Amino acid sequence: MSPVIITPPPVPPGSDPASGIPPTLTITYYHQLATHFSEVLDEISAIIPRLENAQVGPPTVVRAHLSVPLPFLGTAVASVEELPELQAVKALDPNEGRDILQLIDAFGPLSDKVAAFQKDLRNVLNSRRSLLAGQALDTYDHAKSFNRDPNNAAMASWVANMKRDLGRRGPRKKKPAPTPVPVPVSTPTAQTPEDAQG
Repeated sequence: MSPVIITPPPVPPGSDPASGIPPTLTITYYHQLATHFSEVLDEISAIIPRLENAQVGPPTVVRAHLSVPLPFLGTAVASVEELPELQAVKALDPNEGRDILQLIDAFGPLSDKVAAFQKDLRNVLNSRRSLLAGQALDTYDHAKSFNRDPNNAAMASWVANMKRDLGRRGPRKKKPAPTPVPVPVSTPTAQTPEDAQG
């Protein structure tokens, strides 16, 4: 009997040992798209100016301050720009205030666009999952139907696996409605003429 020599398959093309990703790890097309999108998102996120060492207060104060109208903020900044008395108080730096207003004006619509994108992405994921879930449940129903054949052992195994992973225990039994307790009703007694006079 001659020894069998098994040689490992060649390393898949495109795998780079320097990347730290094991050559056995399967990178799907969607993973590539998501990774690329994540990298671009990181680059975009780095563009947005952050508050460095700013005392913005606790979350409750931040939420309360967000109810202050933008026109009021603009008027407050303009008043400090125009009035030396308000400049001397130093409650508000007009240059920083004007910078913040410009930031809000430029990035506010972008924030709405990102929120719309997030909602759209969630809808895409949910709708695709729902589509597959419906198809998988239909497949499970068909498999259970085919499983009635006692000669189909492979089908029985897959039905058991799907049942296990679905995790449902069947329809829940409804609790019986509590039987109403009869309330005693007192019947009025007829009054005699003597009771009416008393």
